[in-house]
Amino acid sequence: MRKILCLIVTLLPMYSMANSFDLPTVHSIKNGNQCEISFNDKIVSKHDCEYESPSYLTSYSLLADSWTGVWIFQDSPMGNACEAGAIRIISLDSENKIQVHKPIDYCMGSVMINNDGDKVIVNIQDINDSKKSEVWVFKDNKLAKLK
Repeated sequence: MRKILCLIVTLLPMYSMANSFDLPTVHSIKNGNQCEISFNDKIVSKHDCEYESPSYLTSYSLLADSWTGVWIFQDSPMGNACEAGAIRIISLDSENKIQVHKPIDYCMGSVMINNDGDKVIVNIQDINDSKKSEVWVFKDNKLAKLK
């Protein structure tokens, strides 16, 4: 019995380390007229941003079913024409494959982000009419707009 208990105590930390999820170091910077988002010092997203500040991280979710990390950034234009800029979603799957998804166009409204177990829901509500909303769903490493 002692041998089994010692074996369990010895192997348990190794098992837990094998199933850990290491988050990358994420940076969002402005480099000249380019805004860059990098994971572990590797640029994964770049866009023109002459009149913008760097994109800022608004949300992170781990979808436990698929061990997919989902980072949601939002562009930050200068001036007062829009509340904020495009919503950018970047995912990292269990095989460390990074995928940059098509940006969601955004100017005004209330943005709500919900982690719903196996998916992330981005709901953009019209500030003048709460019945009007645009809903995007990230699931199975795909981003789709609900109709």
